[in-house]
Amino acid sequence: MDKLETGMAYRLVLIVAPQGAGKTRLLHQWIQRRSTMGLPAPVWISLEEQDNDLAQFLQHLVTTCIEIDPHLLNLSQSLRHVEELSEKQVNRPALSMPGEFNSEDLLIDLINALAGLPREIALIMDEYHRIESPEVHQTVSFFINYLPENVHVYLASRGEPRLRIAHLRARREIIQIGPAELFHSSR
Repeated sequence: MDKLETGMAYRLVLIVAPQGAGKTRLLHQWIQRRSTMGLPAPVWISLEEQDNDLAQFLQHLVTTCIEIDPHLLNLSQSLRHVEELSEKQVNRPALSMPGEFNSEDLLIDLINALAGLPREIALIMDEYHRIESPEVHQTVSFFINYLPENVHVYLASRGEPRLRIAHLRARREIIQIGPAELFHSSR
């Protein structure tokens, strides 16, 4: 659990272990511990198969981030565009939706809004192994790569995610927790 708290010094905390290894349990214990210490609780996204749809994923991400601070509601105009796209079920290329919506613009607005918050934020994305969409992987990579220093993503998955994070490893901006650490933390 100490690695989770230490994770607040990293851009990305990657928790990779097989089903039943205790990823979610460890995260819940960490949240409980933070709560007893009077620290702000992380926000949590439980990813589902529907989040492979880029518009659905963005809607899920933005609504979760609004839980952090109600002032992020100014992103609701961008969120309305996401909802409209989700309803239309149009064929959308990664990050660029010419003429209608640009998900990169929404992410930049979200990143800038998060940067303006006066505290450290932990965003947990649980069940990331459910994401298979290259567009969503690209979007998450973009989001993580441009996060402000006060935001930290905790990503739990059954397998190594297909994200562009090699440069994060090279710059030591990522910490990884595997099955062995999960086993030792559950004792």
